[in-house]
Amino acid sequence: MKEIRIITPIAPLEIGRDPKDFDYLKGRGVELSHTHLDQGPAFIDSEATHLEALPFCLEKIQQACEAGVGGVITDCMADVAMKEAREQGVNIPVIGPSYATFKMAALIDGQRFGILSLNAELVTLFKTLWLDYGYSVSDFYAHDMKLHDLSLLLDHDALFDELLIQAENFIKTQSVDKLVFGCTAFTSMAKPLQAALRQKGYQVTVLDPMLCAFYLTLFLLDNDPHEKSQA
Repeated sequence: MKEIRIITPIAPLEIGRDPKDFDYLKGRGVELSHTHLDQGPAFIDSEATHLEALPFCLEKIQQACEAGVGGVITDCMADVAMKEAREQGVNIPVIGPSYATFKMAALIDGQRFGILSLNAELVTLFKTLWLDYGYSVSDFYAHDMKLHDLSLLLDHDALFDELLIQAENFIKTQSVDKLVFGCTAFTSMAKPLQAALRQKGYQVTVLDPMLCAFYLTLFLLDNDPHEKSQA
């Protein structure tokens, strides 16, 4: 069975990832594994922390290659080390959630796709990724939630209420009808938030970035040109 490894590019201090967070991705014919960094930032909320995580994430990607893992997903909307891994000749799929979500959003009916960002620094980072991936600056929409109190990430109910308020404001001011969170820690809230927004009358699609990354990685594994035919 092929293995997809999810690498969360932070050193888990106060806020880490429980492997159970990814249970909903299981049961699709692949084995899932998960790891954090051994050292690096405790959270990625800026270009500086993104760069701090980069070498340690590359090390984890290399370890995955050596272990025979089929593909890697970097569990961060900054797409940490995805480009650099490709530049270094890593020969397995390495997919970032922003890259995958931008691709998937283009396939969904709607007029405007927007990103709910934790802060202004990450808006700049997402804009850079958007342009690097070949999209037009005129189609870039992001909302700065000014979410500087990261302890809110530990309070599920309070966080959901805040995301709902911020998403509704974004929809009203920018007329977006396709949304993604600018942090994969919010992934489990995609479907509930979409349901809550639709109940309020907004015909909006809220994308799950980890699910987008998973399906893109799975597609690449199923269509690996280097794999020998079993026929």
